[in-house]
Amino acid sequence: PDVTDSVAIFDMKWIDKSIRGSGWGLTLHPNYVENGYAYIFLNVTKRDGQEKEHNHIYRIQLTKTDPPQFVRGSEKLIIKWATAGHGGGDLAFGPDGYLYIGSGDGTSGSDVDNTGQDLTDLTGSILRIDVDHAEEGKAYRIPPDNPFIGKENTLPEIYAFGFRNPWKIAFDSAGRLWCGDVGWELWEMIHIVRRGGNHGWSVMEATHTVKPETLSPLAPITPPLIAHPHTEAASVTGGYVYTSPRLPALQGAYIYGDYETG
Repeated sequence: PDVTDSVAIFDMKWIDKSIRGSGWGLTLHPNYVENGYAYIFLNVTKRDGQEKEHNHIYRIQLTKTDPPQFVRGSEKLIIKWATAGHGGGDLAFGPDGYLYIGSGDGTSGSDVDNTGQDLTDLTGSILRIDVDHAEEGKAYRIPPDNPFIGKENTLPEIYAFGFRNPWKIAFDSAGRLWCGDVGWELWEMIHIVRRGGNHGWSVMEATHTVKPETLSPLAPITPPLIAHPHTEAASVTGGYVYTSPRLPALQGAYIYGDYETG
């Protein structure tokens, strides 16, 4: 079955009995039929309170049975980063074979730490990593054409930035990366993510100015493709481009919803 990008809730006791949290995303490796690899996005806290909240990306092995089963003990931590609120929550392989990860701004309100325009951490960004190779000290490799490699005060994993809470992401058949970005007080945003793009937060919330003084010099702002005011929708949950022949009128349409109105 096609479970790519499905949301799942995982029993995480197979990682560590002291862990609590929830699973937000799952995607299959492009070569899944041969290697059985799946990748999961976990938002994790420690029960003893000694570790701050983190997002974890794990690789797990699935059996070739129907339905597939998790191979206990196969989990491998690929990357983790600290958060304290909006975590993002999704991951997807692009047509280039690299893994893209949506990372929220790590706060619960107006981005008090200005992480949306700060590239010294992994929050407020779409990350892009090569999970088929590794480099020293990492369980992955930085793709050589990532846009901010060698830039001062930037992390090379970042592919695009300026997101508040990119809860769900998805590629279409043309290779474009769509992102539903959960807004703050006024707007909900749909983006087509651009390589090296600055998608606005927290300088802007869609067309509304929030913190203009935080604008990064690395890239001008690319406005959202679509913005919904909160009179229409709140807490956007995107979405997929429709490609099935069953409903021809929807062919090529991006279909999404929102959490508040249902």
